[in-house]
Amino acid sequence: MLVVEDEFHMAQFIDDTLRQMGLQVVGPVGTVRQAMILAESEPLDFALLDVRLRPDVRLWHSDRVHPVADLLRRRKIPFSFVTASVDPSIEWRPTEPVLRKPFGQGQLKDAVRKLMRRGSSTRR
Repeated sequence: MLVVEDEFHMAQFIDDTLRQMGLQVVGPVGTVRQAMILAESEPLDFALLDVRLRPDVRLWHSDRVHPVADLLRRRKIPFSFVTASVDPSIEWRPTEPVLRKPFGQGQLKDAVRKLMRRGSSTRR
C-alpha cells in the first residue's frame, strides 16, 4: 500500500496502523515527485493520498497529489484521498473516497478495508 503524507506524525500514525493490520507499506513519502516515482514503479494494491503536499519547486511545480491519482487510476489501483479541508479540487472526483482529517485508528482501518474490498473487486 502506497502512503503519501507529508506531515510526519500523521505519516507515522498511518504507517503504524497499516503495519498493525499486517499490510506492507510503500512510503510514506511527502512530495508529488517521490509519490510519482513509487506509483510508477511499485506493485501496489491500493493507496492513501494526502491531497496537499509540500511543494518541491525545483522538481515539481504543484503541491497537489492529482498527477499521482491520475497515474493510479490508469493503473487501476484503488486509492482514497486524505485531507483536512474541503478541497474543491477533489470534490469534482466524487468516485474516489475521501478520509477527512483528523481521524482515529478505527476510521483509518475502516477506510483501508473498503479500499481492500474495492481492490479485490477490480481485479476480478
